[in-house]
Amino acid sequence: MNRNKLAKALAQLIAFRTTEVGLDLGEEITTSTTGQYVDGLHTLLTTERLAKTCKPVYQADFKGWLKLRRDDAIAAVVVKLEGAMQANGLLPLLARSTQLICESLQWVLVTKQPLRRAGLVLTPLQEDVLLTISRVKLSLTAIPAEKVTLFLYEEFTSEPLATLELDQSSATKWHDIELPTLEIGKRYWLLYDENSFALSFVNAKNTMTARTAGGSSGCAGCQQKKEISEFLEVAGITVDAFGNAAIDSGNNFGLNLMVQAEGDTSDRLLRTPSVLLGLYGAQLKVTLLEQIAFTSRINGQADDDTRAALFALYDKNNAFAVANDVNKELDKLMERLIEDANSVVKPEVDQIEADSV
Repeated sequence: MNRNKLAKALAQLIAFRTTEVGLDLGEEITTSTTGQYVDGLHTLLTTERLAKTCKPVYQADFKGWLKLRRDDAIAAVVVKLEGAMQANGLLPLLARSTQLICESLQWVLVTKQPLRRAGLVLTPLQEDVLLTISRVKLSLTAIPAEKVTLFLYEEFTSEPLATLELDQSSATKWHDIELPTLEIGKRYWLLYDENSFALSFVNAKNTMTARTAGGSSGCAGCQQKKEISEFLEVAGITVDAFGNAAIDSGNNFGLNLMVQAEGDTSDRLLRTPSVLLGLYGAQLKVTLLEQIAFTSRINGQADDDTRAALFALYDKNNAFAVANDVNKELDKLMERLIEDANSVVKPEVDQIEADSV
C-alpha cells in the first residue's frame, strides 16, 4: 500500500482553524481541501482550547505540537486501513518476488561509449497493482575497483527518485535494495554511468536471452514469469550526454531485478481521498480528545475539559461515545471497497501456489 501518498492526502482533508489570539499556525496545517476543520469534529476541539488545555507548557511551538498530533492520527489511520484491507483480501499477492529477465549463459560484451548512461526502462501496465523491486543484480566481466552507483529516474526528469550504491564483491551478485514503488502512468529509468568503472577492462554483460519470434514490444517475451510481464514491461535503454534516450529491447546492460506484484486499491482512495474523510475525522477526534483527557496541564478550563473528554471518549452512559467511531467508519469504508472489488485485479491463487511448490 502506498503509505506515504495516503498520508499526504489525509493531511489536507481536515485542517486546524486559524485563531484570533495571535497564534501563527502557518498554511500547512490550516489548509483544508474539503472545507472541514478540527473544531467541527467536537466542541472541545477549538484551536484556542487545545492551546490552553493539552499543549504541554514546556513546548513553545504550538504549531509543531498540532502537526505531531495530526501525524499521529494519520499514522493510526494508515495502519488500521492496511490491516483491514489485508484481512478483507483487498491487497492480494499477484506474483511472488520473481526474477524479471531470463538470462542466457551465452552473454555478449557491452561496449562502453563515452558519456553514456545505460540500464533498464520500466513501464507499469496495470492499475491497482503495486510493483516492488526487492533485489538488483549487475553482471560485469570483472570485479570493479569501486562501488557502482545506480539511479532511478522518472522518465525525462533530471533529479533521481533514488540512488543506490552497489558493492560488487563479485562480478555477478544480487543486492537487497529498497526503491520507491512503481506507479501506473509513469515510466522509469534505472541507469548507471558506463564509464564510472575505473578499470578499463570492466564491462557489463548483456545476459538477456534472444527475443522469441513474435515477442511483444519491450521484450516481454524475454521475461521469465508471465504474471510479471502482465504488470511490468522492461527493455534496455541508453541515455547520451544530451539526455537523448534510445531503447534497445535486446540488451539488459547487465541489469536484472526481482519484482513482486500485489493488488492495491489504495490508488483508488488517492483518486478520491474524500472517501477517507469519515475514518480520518473519527481518528483525529479520538487522538485529540485523548490529549485533553490525559493532559498534564492544571487550570480551570483544563480540569473541566478533561472530564468532558473522558465522558466523550469512554463513558458507558454516553450513547454518543466516540471511542468506537473509528471502527464504525473503518467498517463502512471496507464495505464500500469490497463492493467495488469486482473491478480489482484478482490473482490466480491456484497458479501462484503451484509456482511456489
